[in-house]
Amino acid sequence: MKIDRYEVLYCPVCGAELVVLKGKGGEVEFYCCNTIMKKKEKKVKAFYCEICGSELLWTFESGITPELHCCNQPMTMIAPDT
Repeated sequence: MKIDRYEVLYCPVCGAELVVLKGKGGEVEFYCCNTIMKKKEKKVKAFYCEICGSELLWTFESGITPELHCCNQPMTMIAPDT
């Protein structure tokens, strides 16, 4: 399956989730509980600090976009737009 950056995969057996940080568009399969993990319909929201370079992934499905700060500055959302 083709995996893109910030996509979420889940295990249909135990519910474990993982987030792809550096998807390059190649064909790959991830396994959990001896089963191929499936794509979720959502991508996570990723934020970046323009001062120190920190990145943060927001995985909670609340329907809101948080106001995150780092180095006393608002963080910039870089995904799902990337």
